[in-house]
Amino acid sequence: MGTFTSKMKFQLHLNNYPEKWNELFAAELGHKWPWLLDCYGRRSKAFVSPRRLRQPSGLGVNRASGCSVDHSSQPPYTTQVLTLEDRMPERENVDNVEDFKYVKWLRNHLKTVDAWPVHSKSKRKIQKRYVLPIFSAACFISQTVYLKNGIGTLSFVVLVHSYICFLINGSCLCRGILIATERYKRLATCYLKTVHLFHHKNRSEHAMKIHVIVHRLSHYYTIYLISLVFVGMVLFNFMPIYNNINSGAFKSPRPENVTFQHAMYLALPFDYTTNIKGYFVVFILNWYISLVTTSHFCTFDLFISLMIIHLWGHIKILMCSLEDIEGFVPGSSFKFTIEQNRKIYLILQECIRHHQFTIDFTNEMSSTFGLVILFYYFFYQVSGCLLLLACSQMDIESLSRFGPMTFILFQQLIQLSIVFELISSLSENLPNAVYNVPWEFMDKNNRKMIQVLLLQSQKLIQFKATSMMNVGVQAMATILKTSVSYFIMLRTMYQEH
Repeated sequence: MGTFTSKMKFQLHLNNYPEKWNELFAAELGHKWPWLLDCYGRRSKAFVSPRRLRQPSGLGVNRASGCSVDHSSQPPYTTQVLTLEDRMPERENVDNVEDFKYVKWLRNHLKTVDAWPVHSKSKRKIQKRYVLPIFSAACFISQTVYLKNGIGTLSFVVLVHSYICFLINGSCLCRGILIATERYKRLATCYLKTVHLFHHKNRSEHAMKIHVIVHRLSHYYTIYLISLVFVGMVLFNFMPIYNNINSGAFKSPRPENVTFQHAMYLALPFDYTTNIKGYFVVFILNWYISLVTTSHFCTFDLFISLMIIHLWGHIKILMCSLEDIEGFVPGSSFKFTIEQNRKIYLILQECIRHHQFTIDFTNEMSSTFGLVILFYYFFYQVSGCLLLLACSQMDIESLSRFGPMTFILFQQLIQLSIVFELISSLSENLPNAVYNVPWEFMDKNNRKMIQVLLLQSQKLIQFKATSMMNVGVQAMATILKTSVSYFIMLRTMYQEH
């Protein structure tokens, strides 16, 4: 079999062997690989790490001669068996949802905009969710005045940049208003206290496996989006600094017709394009605006995506529960026994409740986030056209300023739409999973339960914005195609002008 290194792991399947064969199998392998004996007897899949091995005491069977061999003189070993929960990205004691690392990261970022649904005794934090929408509204009005005053005087690059910042601020204002509502707080609390798969992992073995899969997916997805927050902030604020250095704006004396470039332009009562003190005031203000904006965009999208991923896990658990019914073997009369029908009835009853629970939370999400997602898609529709138009200039200034922004915004649209598509694509298979249950062997009551579940599963579980627009890959494809079409039209008009 070769030598096993300290990093090698493998999986044992002993469930298919009778008990007597298991004993012989374990005794034979105990001579060469004694740490296998720790896996034997568990009667389940175990992941074994041979970093530290333990030689069992007592007698074993020599594979060649069949004679008993005394292992008591062998050096002592220890063994480490990795269970399903040990395979998580973080190996620590978790007593509640907030103990997970990715939930801690999410909580810290959502607290930036006071979007974490936790009762706090701090008066300042309670007021923050009401102060931020006012701050966003003030920035929105200031940008509107700046755009109005700059018509005919601003360059094309600055004008497009200001329009995009104007749209981003409008989207953040909508999200800030939603965060200040009690409806959002109730929904977010329900997700953390009830919907999260941590509360459902002990339903069955399938539930534990799906909980681990969803946990790993949520963990790495959180790392990716939080990394995107920092990348977006750095690119958004350091590109103007780089351009100011190249243009000589920080030199003394400053070259003629050179002004300070900013990440965001506002209508303010002081000069910040030529005055160094005004520049640093707006520079610091833009960093804070960038932090709030990325928290409203990336972190808020992350929170919504995690809810959808866990709903996907609930549907997956439901389908696995239906597959468990297929393991029941009918009796000689091709009918399930009374005891089997009783167990199946309990399973079906739990499946109906679980399915209704998933539908109710999805509908609550649609009614809570629907208007925000609708404005979100409108933002991508308009900003996509402007960004493509700006990048089509193909000069260094346009590409350096709008290239990273175009990539980040479009990938945000694609990834969020794919996440929303998860539950709708999986729920399409739910009616087939219900019908594949061996209902022909059940009694009358269980057949009625199957009929109820079959009728209930015909309704597709899908997120809808304001109960009229399906959110998913099709909506994303429509936005991308429309953005390209409007970009071609605007490009033609710009060239003619």
